[in-house]
Amino acid sequence: MTSEKQPRVDTKWDDSDVVPDVICPDTAYVFDRMTQATHDAVDAKHGMLILDVGCGIGADAGELARLGAIVIGLDPSEMMLDRARDTQSIALVQGIGEHLPFRSGLFDRIVCKGALDHFFNPLTTLKEMMRLLKSNGRLVISIANYDSLSCKLGHALHKVLKLFDWGRGKRMMWQIPPDHVYKFDHAFLKALLNRVVRIEKMAGVSLLWGLPHWGLLLSKLPRKLSWSALTVLDRLASRLPVLSDVMVVRCCSPERD
Repeated sequence: MTSEKQPRVDTKWDDSDVVPDVICPDTAYVFDRMTQATHDAVDAKHGMLILDVGCGIGADAGELARLGAIVIGLDPSEMMLDRARDTQSIALVQGIGEHLPFRSGLFDRIVCKGALDHFFNPLTTLKEMMRLLKSNGRLVISIANYDSLSCKLGHALHKVLKLFDWGRGKRMMWQIPPDHVYKFDHAFLKALLNRVVRIEKMAGVSLLWGLPHWGLLLSKLPRKLSWSALTVLDRLASRLPVLSDVMVVRCCSPERD
């Protein structure tokens, strides 16, 4: 599902609106688990050459480099790359996913975390990323699911609460942010990937993130209890990516056995 936007690259984009002012336990949990699940899927080893497409401030690239990999971070935003330069262990390139400035078959791993829905042509971006992978390389995509259980429940609840004028004028959790170009869900992501890659594994991360009042409820519970609840829900999400808050996919070339 596309928005009514013109294909113009925002070289001044920053992440100031990504993290809310008040971070409830469900938000802290999903951010941590998304990072962990993505890094686990990458499975970085010493000496691997890894490309992080849409690297932002370089946090993930820096962590993969600390595991011994050689990491290049690519991002179109000058502001994000300026902040990423504090990470001394990675190389940085300004560029866009649709035209990756590297030779074919160069990388052992390519990772794109939370960025594919920002690109104006995700199909072209996927083709470019696969072009750059070695024959035995792996591509890891992690992205928010805007048809998650949380979005479904939140949408249904909103229909009732709007009768009492709740939430009027606010962007709802199932509506894509202004800086997103595509609205990803499980069916859309799977169909898109199947056009370019072979999916080795797709797992879900977290359930109920962002559901109205859920985060506030968790914040009032003892931290151990709230974290236990989130962990149980995350285990369910791992088996139900169609309903999870975040989807993490590990892919390889369709020609690979």
